[in-house]
Amino acid sequence: MNKKERARFYINSEGPDESAIGIGIKWLAEIGKDNPKKRKSLFAINQLHELEDGSILADFLGDKRARQLRQSKQIEFKDDFSMNLFLARQRDLYSWNGPVLALYPTAKLLDKVEDLYEVTDILVISRRIEEIQPWIYTWGVPELGTSQQSVPISQRPMHPEVEARLKEISHMNSGDCFTHPSDHKRIVEIFRSFKKRGVPYDSNEIRAWLIREGGCKSGAADEVKSIAQSILDGKRIHAV
Repeated sequence: MNKKERARFYINSEGPDESAIGIGIKWLAEIGKDNPKKRKSLFAINQLHELEDGSILADFLGDKRARQLRQSKQIEFKDDFSMNLFLARQRDLYSWNGPVLALYPTAKLLDKVEDLYEVTDILVISRRIEEIQPWIYTWGVPELGTSQQSVPISQRPMHPEVEARLKEISHMNSGDCFTHPSDHKRIVEIFRSFKKRGVPYDSNEIRAWLIREGGCKSGAADEVKSIAQSILDGKRIHAV
């Protein structure tokens, strides 16, 4: 599935909130009920200790279910609905054909979820809205239960030359970073030229465009954003 076709929503819980977790799990169950192919879901958290006895997750799921999820990485509910655990440090999963519920994700975890192939739906429960604001801006994500979808930052008017060069950059890379020295050199040259000639650009928009429109992975987009911002700030950067 193309990343643009994913359904994305968020819940802003403003701190630990069992009711928000309940809404999230209910959302997963309803998706599975409507589409049997989506009954296997992914539950993304930052670290395993978030399932320890006494945690908000253990309080909601119950200690027994929380331990089961911690140990076997999966729990099952009625109607063949299941949740499979996904951690920020996990490196052995590259695709997931189904929905994902992400609880209080860091930017790193949210990037890893977005980089998974075939994901159909994503719901993020956020502790602080600013933590997921770049993701909301990139994809124009609405809050769950509303239809107030914002215009993705990557679809806002951009200088035509900047967009043309971003298309060039997006064709250089399909991995997590730009490994070829000539690619790095070309990216530096592009943004140095923009600054020298006064061509306006925003590094946040650069990152969002590369991910949404260019199909780049987050690591590669972050690398370009860092170069673009460093040049804007007048920092010395080697072209290699």
